[in-house]
Amino acid sequence: MKTDKKIHVWLGIYHGSDGEWEKYFDVEKYGNECGFCKDTQTKWFDWDKFSVYNAGGPTSVEEVIIEVPYSDQFEDELLRACSAFKIAQASHCFSMIDFDGSVTVGSKYNGLTLVGIFIFSV
Repeated sequence: MKTDKKIHVWLGIYHGSDGEWEKYFDVEKYGNECGFCKDTQTKWFDWDKFSVYNAGGPTSVEEVIIEVPYSDQFEDELLRACSAFKIAQASHCFSMIDFDGSVTVGSKYNGLTLVGIFIFSV
């Protein structure tokens, strides 16, 4: 039997260094003081449900979203969301399955836009 799950997807062009990018998510070292935890009002997140991608520089959104887990199940919806936020290129993306932090679609987190919360089946 298949189960529906939610995945939050953030993407855009990140302008900081790789070290700053990694520090933002370093819950192991900084605990609930990591940038992501502070921005989303969470104390911790599960690395097993987290995905991150660095394309190395701006490229088409289509090339970046293929790195989002299960994106084949909601690709059209994801592309429409990117278009709605006028995001045609991205250098980075991150996603979280079954995330329960406090976030707002359209808001920026570490410079990337939360473009949506999508449903997929496993």
